Amino acid sequence: VLFEPIDELYDTTLLGLMRKRYNQLCDYNTDLLTLLRAAPDVEIISEEANVIGLNPLLPMSVIAWKFK
Repeated sequence: VLFEPIDELYDTTLLGLMRKRYNQLCDYNTDLLTLLRAAPDVEIISEEANVIGLNPLLPMSVIAWKFK
């Protein structure tokens, strides 16, 4: 289980766009979910977007994944 800000799960609302820009400015990972989805030996079990976090620009998402 991974608790991480996931850029690909942000929507196109003003808040979502602000979150994406915040990630870019802070040089945070912006393609983690894309990499996990592309990995042939990884199976994503579940994705929950923007679940927890004190900073509204950097909420944590939850991804459950396992090796095949």
